[in-house]
Amino acid sequence: MEGYGNIEPSLPSQPMTYLKTGLNFKALLQMLGVTSGLLLPLCTAAVAADRRIPQGTSASNSTLLAQRTVNNCRDGESMFLSVETKNFLVNICGGDNPYTYVGVDKKTRKSIRLPLKDYDPQGRYFEAVNGEYTYILAQTPKGKFLTVTRGTRELLREYVIRGW
Repeated sequence: MEGYGNIEPSLPSQPMTYLKTGLNFKALLQMLGVTSGLLLPLCTAAVAADRRIPQGTSASNSTLLAQRTVNNCRDGESMFLSVETKNFLVNICGGDNPYTYVGVDKKTRKSIRLPLKDYDPQGRYFEAVNGEYTYILAQTPKGKFLTVTRGTRELLREYVIRGW
């Protein structure tokens, strides 16, 4: 693409199919008498309507795939990391360095915001503590995980399914 440098398209890690809308956008534009100034929003809608969906994913789930990265950081904070597990959305927020863990339960929408107790400067480990509870996001040779412990007892361990 001219003006965008050397941007290489990323190839999907799984087979993809296409959702077809059945709309003929050229005919639609002619029918609506659209001027060139209105083409950009319609082109954006056309791209959204013809979005790539991984095989095995229903069209009703396509909205989830189209959502942008969730950012629960406060205004003025940088988002260092945004991940999703089966049940949670997690952001690591901060300024020049990461300093806050924000976790949101996907079902109840309840959230927790905690200061980071420790983190790896390379971004492979983040730890936040709330009393007896410890929240850890870690990238290990066995995978990427969100782990919640109470004292020495592991309460939750979920794979990161999106992000990082």
